[in-house]
Amino acid sequence: TVWKKIPVALSFSNIENKTSGYSLEASDTGKLITMTTGDLTVPYSSSGVFSAGDVVTIHNKSSSTFAILQASNVSLRFAGSNLSGNRDITQRGIATITCIAANQYIISGSGLI
Repeated sequence: TVWKKIPVALSFSNIENKTSGYSLEASDTGKLITMTTGDLTVPYSSSGVFSAGDVVTIHNKSSSTFAILQASNVSLRFAGSNLSGNRDITQRGIATITCIAANQYIISGSGLI
């Protein structure tokens, strides 16, 4: 029998705690962003803020819902559907935003509406 070493868990390169509205930055790639208030914006850039394959995870630490907003000329698609646009993340929800091309993203997770 040949056994291969398979990683069983992933970890975040960094955890950023935000206490007010926030716009994602390229340096957020691979991070867990926790928020307690305000909305989160997925920004537009003519060259794209993120590259295909970049991933950011968002956690709502509060007991309130906040919005995840797509900036103008940004496509934020709800995974597994043809829906695109802004999403709300409910209390204690978690969402992963994956860049699939310049200014094009897929969002998935628990507590998204």
